[in-house]
Amino acid sequence: MEKQTVVVFLGDSVLMEGVAVSLVHNESIISIRVDPATANLIECLRSIAPDLIIFELGTLWSSTILSLLSEQPGLQLLGLDIDCSRVIIMNSYQRYTKSIEELSQLFQDEVSAVPHN
Repeated sequence: MEKQTVVVFLGDSVLMEGVAVSLVHNESIISIRVDPATANLIECLRSIAPDLIIFELGTLWSSTILSLLSEQPGLQLLGLDIDCSRVIIMNSYQRYTKSIEELSQLFQDEVSAVPHN
C-alpha cells in the first residue's frame, strides 16, 4: 500500500469547503478538518504532523502557522488568497550557503526558475 498524504484543512469558507470536497474521494489522501479557532492550534497541528496544510490567507490566524515551516521539514503550506483568486505554495525547503557567491548563485537560480509572463 502506498503512503497516504495527510492534509489538514483550516478554515470554513465556501472555497475551502470546495477544495476539501474535491479531495475526499482520493484514497491516497487522509483529510483532516481543523477549526482554526481551536485552542493551542499550533500544538494541534504539531501532533497531527501533516504533509500539507491548506489554509486561507489574510485571516487572523494565518500568520501563526508560518512558524511551522521552520519546525517541520518537508511540510508544505498551501495558502488560498480568496480576494485575488490565487494559491500561494510555501515549503520548508532550505539551502545553506557558505559565501556571498553561493548566496548570489542561489538567488540567480531561483529567479531563473520563476516563469515570466
